[in-house]
Amino acid sequence: MTLDRSLRETFGKVSKLYDSVRESYPKELIDDIVAFSEIEQESQVLDIGCGSGQATLLFAERGYKITGIDLSKNLVTLAREKTKNFQKMNYLVGSLEETNFIPAYFDLIIAAQSWHWVDQKSSYQKVHTILKKDGSFAPFWKFLQFQQGTFLLEVKEMLLRLCPEFPPDFGNTAEVMTKRIIESKLFTSIERREYHATFSYPHQKFLGLIESYSWVQATEEHTRKKLIEEIKTVIDKEEEFLTLPYKYVLLVAKKRS
Repeated sequence: MTLDRSLRETFGKVSKLYDSVRESYPKELIDDIVAFSEIEQESQVLDIGCGSGQATLLFAERGYKITGIDLSKNLVTLAREKTKNFQKMNYLVGSLEETNFIPAYFDLIIAAQSWHWVDQKSSYQKVHTILKKDGSFAPFWKFLQFQQGTFLLEVKEMLLRLCPEFPPDFGNTAEVMTKRIIESKLFTSIERREYHATFSYPHQKFLGLIESYSWVQATEEHTRKKLIEEIKTVIDKEEEFLTLPYKYVLLVAKKRS
């Protein structure tokens, strides 16, 4: 799986749209991270690629100290607003690769729908360096399931045809990242966990979801309009609310001493 990492900069251009159409994460997934990491109220948590703060908020609500970092100032602004009622928040605009963190500082590092955007050559070592002894690393993803026999398969075919950057193997991301974590030899107690959820989307929200994808934003405006019009033609045949099945995959690991 190869991604153009420059696409990670597209999300800031559609920050409000991104925040309004992307679903958050299951309570069970967060429960599992907390149980695995055994973090306490005074533990330090780093959220890499925090975006608009969807995952950040779930940890803030539990009272943890969190530092969120993201490339986009616009997304960080939304995250800061979302968590304004919590006292233990800190945000940085920048990248994991270029930000200097104190070594052995964080008890837990999470990366919600973002780890595939970091530099895969240097970032495992960076996480290992800034984690405390026995600290935990937890990247996780959500994948829309383009299932056979549904309108979603037609949508996927359109994305493949009109969006050159759309990765047909994106659903294998967690498997690829698991292999890389193992190969780094920097982590131990590596586990993979899976969760499922189904959401109901009105047509306009679904079109917004498609537009929020980096590989859609990377296309020319006329191509993007063509894509949206073609998808609209397909979903106009469907019910008023579209059923979207999602799979969530969590990886958890401990820092190897």
